Amino acid sequence: MAYDRKHTDKSQDLRKITAGLTLLGGSWASTAWAQTAQDTPAQAWLAALGFSLVSLVIAGTLLVAARFLRVRARQDSPLKTRPYECGEEPLGETRIQFHPRYYVVALFFVLFDVEAAFLFPWAVVVKRMGGAGLVMVGSFLGILLLGWLYALRKEALRWQ
Repeated sequence: MAYDRKHTDKSQDLRKITAGLTLLGGSWASTAWAQTAQDTPAQAWLAALGFSLVSLVIAGTLLVAARFLRVRARQDSPLKTRPYECGEEPLGETRIQFHPRYYVVALFFVLFDVEAAFLFPWAVVVKRMGGAGLVMVGSFLGILLLGWLYALRKEALRWQ
């Protein structure tokens, strides 16, 4: 019952705010904001779908416009097919093959970078989550630690 009274009070407050904004010459956006606070979940999803469609139309229009309005050379230059290295003529082969170790290091960097990205939101709400949150993050870090130990055991990280 207390929830219903609070909900009704909030609805009445929103109506008062809307009426006040309208009396003060408020814009459509201010009254529309007050109305969206009472939307159903289906209406909220419909609004999100509409926003997504408008975003896709704008992005597509910009891509098509850029394609038609681009700057193009009248004739292709023979320099276009030559390799360029800091203004110097390349010596020897310009395409070299990198050892897979570099890619392994890059993959581990990405792995631990993503791990840090997952830890930041947890760090913000650590007090509210309590012990359960600590267990969840501990298990997340434990799984990552097991993967790292497995890679060490298989000598995947050994630099030769």
